[in-house]
Amino acid sequence: MDAETIYITLKKIITTENLIEESFVPKEGDGTYKPFVFIENCLGIPFPIVPKILEFLKKKFVELRKKKNYEEIDYCTQCILLINGEYITAWNERKKLIKLGYIKPEYDLSLTKLCLTKHPKSSHLWYHRQWILKNYPPLINYNNEFIIIDNAVNRYSTNYFSWNHRIFLLDYMDKENLIEELKAFQNKIYKHISDHAGWNYLLIILKKLVIYPSSNKNTYKKEIQQLLSEHIEFVKKQLMDFPGHETIWYYQRLLSGFIYQNKEILYEHCEKEIQSFYDKEIEFLNKTYLNENNSNAMIIEEKLALQYKLWLFIHHHKNTAKPNYSTLKTEIENYQMMSDDKSINYLLDIISNIQNFKINV
Repeated sequence: MDAETIYITLKKIITTENLIEESFVPKEGDGTYKPFVFIENCLGIPFPIVPKILEFLKKKFVELRKKKNYEEIDYCTQCILLINGEYITAWNERKKLIKLGYIKPEYDLSLTKLCLTKHPKSSHLWYHRQWILKNYPPLINYNNEFIIIDNAVNRYSTNYFSWNHRIFLLDYMDKENLIEELKAFQNKIYKHISDHAGWNYLLIILKKLVIYPSSNKNTYKKEIQQLLSEHIEFVKKQLMDFPGHETIWYYQRLLSGFIYQNKEILYEHCEKEIQSFYDKEIEFLNKTYLNENNSNAMIIEEKLALQYKLWLFIHHHKNTAKPNYSTLKTEIENYQMMSDDKSINYLLDIISNIQNFKINV
């Protein structure tokens, strides 16, 4: 079958059918839309025809741009992007057609949604969707966007561009939406428990809430303090529910650093509140992970707790009582005796440097 006939067939599918998903398939179909496979509004593009049809479409696209045949450019670019979601020239041409009024922005939201079922990691595809939402904010529907993002993440869990799109949406949320999203995503984090992107997303929401403008600063400060207190307890629960996950421990450090950096915004009596936060963190570590009577703690958890404890000593020493480095050194040595783990010798080196040379950390 020649490329022109394939293009006409694909254009017919686009104009007459309500496509909900697309993918590449190994063999050509023999149904109504031969050589394509069409089942229950899902389009299968035979991989063997991709090189031929894509070369044809690109050449046709160049010709159509010269002629300024906008209607045909619309169909041609759709066909190209169904096959290659990274073809930035086609996306840029569609932006031009939207500005000229030949394409409704709502239509390209549907197109990008369809293309993401096959190309969920296409950066230019995500950026085109963001461009539409940025230029036509009334089209933003958070629930729809989050469904699309979740579907993309389910296809590729470590999908930077889908997380970036989720962060992009935060810029258009008011305070209530941000709080709702924080709580909603906390309930979903178990699906991404080892993904740094998911935890960083929670921190970005907190950052936006902390700096969110409010007419009644005192009332809002108390609201954020309560929200932050609940979030701290939530993270500790995740540490206990998912033992040994380093990602959560790294987030715990990020969260502690975030609280310390924003102490003057968060607290009225910041030095007193930071001291209280520090004491609670140390108490949690000692009671839960560095307690000889607690036989439930895993070896890896003890190691991670020791690392976090030293981190707290170093980063909070100016606002707390003098850290007991000698006790911590003994805890590390006891851990090494029990586990024969030499990978944390660097912690002992840090403590020795602090004690021997009085380094101002």
